[in-house]
Amino acid sequence: MPTPFEAAERRTGAAEPLEHPPLQVGPEGWAQDPAVPPGGPRVAPEAPPRVEAPPPPLAEAALPGTDAGSSTNWAGYVLRGAPGTFRSVSATWTVPHPHSRPGVGDYYTQCAVWVGLDGAHPGAGHLAQVGVDVNDLGGEREYQLWWELETGGVGASPIPHPVRAGDELRAGVAHLFGGTFAISVECRAAGWAYRRRHSYPPGTPVPPLGSAEVIVEAPMFRGVTGMLTDFGSVEFLDVAVNDLPLSGFAGAATRYDMVDGVELLAETGPLGDGFGVCWRGYGRPRRALSGQVWKG
Repeated sequence: MPTPFEAAERRTGAAEPLEHPPLQVGPEGWAQDPAVPPGGPRVAPEAPPRVEAPPPPLAEAALPGTDAGSSTNWAGYVLRGAPGTFRSVSATWTVPHPHSRPGVGDYYTQCAVWVGLDGAHPGAGHLAQVGVDVNDLGGEREYQLWWELETGGVGASPIPHPVRAGDELRAGVAHLFGGTFAISVECRAAGWAYRRRHSYPPGTPVPPLGSAEVIVEAPMFRGVTGMLTDFGSVEFLDVAVNDLPLSGFAGAATRYDMVDGVELLAETGPLGDGFGVCWRGYGRPRRALSGQVWKG
């Protein structure tokens, strides 16, 4: 299951949260979709032998103004701003094919590829996201589309469309009004599209809309971050934020590599209107520090 941003280390300070301005009502016309009971991922039965990751390549230059940092469970780009800054995010990517490796074939590895809003806004307790899980158990591959409005403890809900490696997806999250979001994902080659309106439960504070994320994640389950599926690489294309190209937000962007101690697990490429994330290592099952989900 996708999880909040854990223990990110930034090399520059994060912006201080500001008071939330009034939110405007967004476009109408999205169908209401009943919630589907969430599924739960499996957990690795025991810690596997450590797999040495190759040394990281020479760093590539990102656009001027782009910060860099590391996370124990995310790789990709996070945009931060004042509350109300980010209203939508979308991207295109191809579902990766997991590669099993000797020595880890008996262990369950996990990976989630997604876009979302408010996952890295400090203290928000919100995360609106849509994506796909790519899991591997000794060569038995699992693919699952999902959406989630995370408020702490509530899991993801499956999207009832089939998906497999090689499918090109276009997915997005857009704020409509109050606690309501438009969630969309489509696969043109397969001829299906999912477009629904979903809302936080009544009484949930208004989402701050203070961050946007395009992420490859090692999901957490019952407080443990699992081993990262060898996904090869994921290329995020035509990334749009507030319906504008991602490259225009370089000054608000932080590039994150995923690490397990000194081991590099996933490396994020330079920012343009898209970017790539490359797998570098499995890591090991890691328990989250109590109460630590974000550090600026």
